[in-house]
Amino acid sequence: MKNLIIVSGSTRLNKEPSQPIPAIQRFDGVFIRLVRKYYRQTKDIDVLILSPVYGLISSEEKIDFREPIGENWRELNLDNNIVSKLRESNLKVLKKVLSKRNYTEITSNGALEDYATIVRLAL
Repeated sequence: MKNLIIVSGSTRLNKEPSQPIPAIQRFDGVFIRLVRKYYRQTKDIDVLILSPVYGLISSEEKIDFREPIGENWRELNLDNNIVSKLRESNLKVLKKVLSKRNYTEITSNGALEDYATIVRLAL
């Protein structure tokens, strides 16, 4: 059985190459680098990355370089409509992923209330 890791994207991004590359290579924050190192060592994990631009995406989804929104996520001021759309989209992605596979472990570097939502969806 596989493990699922849900990690927040970073405002630190690799600008090169200019063509789309997997999200796990495009984002370059501390958590992503740790996951990337572990990901190379084993293939018994699935990784989802949460981004304010792309929403919740697979680590293998190819994405373009886009300038980060703000210096860090804590200072991000998104319109409530955008937040609502992202939340709805993210829950759909999460439900789809959890319906396709049983995971032995789910890990997230998100807030505790976000993790509680993940656990409820996994049950």
